[in-house]
Amino acid sequence: MLSDGYTNVNGRVAYWFAGEGFANGRKISTLRYAVCEKGSLYQLMAESIKSSPLNDNELATILDSFQIHAEALPSATVSRNDALSYRIGQITGFLLVLILVGAIGVRLVRKRA
Repeated sequence: MLSDGYTNVNGRVAYWFAGEGFANGRKISTLRYAVCEKGSLYQLMAESIKSSPLNDNELATILDSFQIHAEALPSATVSRNDALSYRIGQITGFLLVLILVGAIGVRLVRKRA
């Protein structure tokens, strides 16, 4: 994981993180946004081989179009002073990176077999 933080996506607090992995000698950059709403986890993921999805000019438009079919929550900013929420976000990000790395590893093993 290279960087992470919190942002608002359509009035909901979203945890985001950016990371990198390698597959077949190519660097894969990934960017994920995660929103938890009434017991459901929604994710928006972008991956790129050439450059980081953070550099994509259309990212703001894509985020604005990300709709969750539930009552909108009031806009809020999450500070790192809220240690429990921040820790949960960190654990979620770490687990998502592990899943990505595991999936890449499985693909490489299958291609060699």
